[in-house]
Amino acid sequence: MCVGCSNVLVLPLTPQPNNQLKIIKCQLG
Repeated sequence: MCVGCSNVLVLPLTPQPNNQLKIIKCQLG
């Protein structure tokens, strides 16, 4: 649950040959 969170967190995926990033968006609910 994200309260008062209007930021975008970018977490690096597992160490793989691909440069993919996981984007988690927090919305006010």
